[in-house]
Amino acid sequence: MGSFSDKEVLNKLIDVFKDFKSREFNPEQITKVIDFKPVVNTVQFLTTGAEKSMASIMYQNPGARQDRDATYAAYILSELINDKDGRIQKSLKEAGLSHIKASYTCNNFYGTFVLSAQPDSNKFMDAFNRLDQVITDISQKNYFKEGEIEKAQKNIAIEYDNLKTNSLRTYMGLVTRFRFSNDENYITNFLDSINIVDVEHMHRYIGDYFTDHHGVRSLVASIDSMKKIRPDQQYFVLDESIDETKFTYDLNKTDIETDEATQSLQRVIQWLYINPDINVQINGFSDEGEFMKSYDDSVLRFIDSTATFHKAMPDATKKGYLRIEFMRAMKIAKALYEAGIGEDRISGTSMVFTSDTKEAAAANRKCTLTFEKIQPRVSLYEYHFGKKKDEQPHN
Repeated sequence: MGSFSDKEVLNKLIDVFKDFKSREFNPEQITKVIDFKPVVNTVQFLTTGAEKSMASIMYQNPGARQDRDATYAAYILSELINDKDGRIQKSLKEAGLSHIKASYTCNNFYGTFVLSAQPDSNKFMDAFNRLDQVITDISQKNYFKEGEIEKAQKNIAIEYDNLKTNSLRTYMGLVTRFRFSNDENYITNFLDSINIVDVEHMHRYIGDYFTDHHGVRSLVASIDSMKKIRPDQQYFVLDESIDETKFTYDLNKTDIETDEATQSLQRVIQWLYINPDINVQINGFSDEGEFMKSYDDSVLRFIDSTATFHKAMPDATKKGYLRIEFMRAMKIAKALYEAGIGEDRISGTSMVFTSDTKEAAAANRKCTLTFEKIQPRVSLYEYHFGKKKDEQPHN
């Protein structure tokens, strides 16, 4: 509206948009969902040949361009863990770990946070459990203390000044590395920015990048240490192939008998243990040429003594037997439950197949597994106090 000419309108448009800042493409930000695929956690790798063992857990963390405030908190956390007089180092040393180290690598769009330690006497799983406990501890709402954060900030300032004074080439390399649109001051303003971090910043950072997240586990060990490992400390390479786990059986048999099947069961137990948000469905199958009934008093007692299974199968203990395909599934369920997997995470199905050949009949005698990722919900009580309400001592 008005008496502007076409040329004046164009000039005004140019003037309006001259300070417009376009947002550059971030490859880690999803703009459109093309397809949904099942989530599979790939969490354990193994490297042999080293003289000393080292257990590490790696978490994906923010980058300077993605979540700058969180990157400052990441540097604080690494300093808190590396403090030899700090609470975290002391607790890990008491658990038998040594050479404890945390390192945060900050890139523009993403970062990596690695927590590592040397296990004691080939106790690999104990080492990983203790490193996991560190993440559980720092996820509690009231874990961080202002005094510890201030100490970490001072230590970082000393390291920063030493780098700037004694390694100017390295310092300038960092300045160049983090140079991006409209801001070349990530490193030069680093100290001023990191001093803003407080307890609330740390708690928000932990909630966004550690709580209910799974780190990638990595074990570096010698070949001899892997041979001497205790059964309860055995470490398996785990990847998406866990979804293809299958147990096969001889005619009319319901027990897992081979060493390969026993190891497959242990792999499944370890997978479920380190992935608490994954449930398993056990699918038992049989062939029509097998027995219809299967007997095992220990399984019937297990069903009768476990509230969830007893409620779902009230007639099982009355009859005194189970169908053979159901018995196969229940024996695996029993093994998982006795290994510490919660009954609410275990379910199952059973089915009888027909066959025309001996090969087809043998293929029908099996149990397969279906994994489902379900994010656990934390109650408000557990969020505020760090444990479930029924775990509190009664007065």
